[in-house]
Amino acid sequence: MQKQSRRWGTIAVLGFSSLVFIGLSIFPLIGGILNQQQQKQTTAISTAKPGAADSVETLQKEEEGYQLVLKRDPDNPTVLQGLLETRLKLIQQGVRQPKDVIEPLEKLTKLNPGQPLYSILLGQAQEQSGNGAAAVQTYRAVLDQQPTNTEALQRYVTLLLQQNQAAAAFDFLQKSIATAKQINQQQPNSADLPAIELLLGDVYLAQQKSEAAIALYDRLQKESPNDFRPVVAKGIVLKNQGNNAEALTLFKSAQALAPAQVKDKIEQLIVSTQSGATPSANPFSSPSPQNSAP
Repeated sequence: MQKQSRRWGTIAVLGFSSLVFIGLSIFPLIGGILNQQQQKQTTAISTAKPGAADSVETLQKEEEGYQLVLKRDPDNPTVLQGLLETRLKLIQQGVRQPKDVIEPLEKLTKLNPGQPLYSILLGQAQEQSGNGAAAVQTYRAVLDQQPTNTEALQRYVTLLLQQNQAAAAFDFLQKSIATAKQINQQQPNSADLPAIELLLGDVYLAQQKSEAAIALYDRLQKESPNDFRPVVAKGIVLKNQGNNAEALTLFKSAQALAPAQVKDKIEQLIVSTQSGATPSANPFSSPSPQNSAP
């Protein structure tokens, strides 16, 4: 049985709202910081921002050292992980590109077939390298094994929506919802059903069905009154529609419900709404893969 991650995902599709409310901590694009819980559960990579000691020269020497070891032992997982961490830091320094982490991630994915984290990071690297087709295959491989993996669902649905395949995204999510319900019947709360249903809101918004999205958020809020995610998702939709007064009320309610680690993000929404900032000023969103470096 898949053990659901409870991490927050941040996916950038301008105008969509609920893709950012899947877990409980931030899951950024390549180069982000993975949470401590995930690190304890797996040999996951830690990609903290480089400090003063992490000069480009130092990182490049580390990279060369890892590459030398890999020539002798190409499947050494510890060295591959070290190479990955170093290259992620070099990406943050502007020296390397997302394509440069694809090879070590491909190897780590093969060496850790039961660990979806590497596959999801691989898909992100493929996206940012402009290979959406490969990313789709990577996410589908995860979902074939773990059909309710919310992080893979996020990325997969995002790609379908970017490709104007809202109907395909809707059908896939309906199947995922049915699977999640079956899983939860066998083991309650083992699949994050509300998170998967939240993704339907983005499909509705892609189809310009904002009322359907709001109705979905209202239902989810009624079913899970302590869940901040549908509250803030509805607030973002209303903010995008120019209804700042009601959006502000929802953001404040969501902030009261939200865990401590995300209250500051909701505060950014509150401040931008009070100042009348444009709807695109969404602190939960990351730049699109095509237009940003990680």
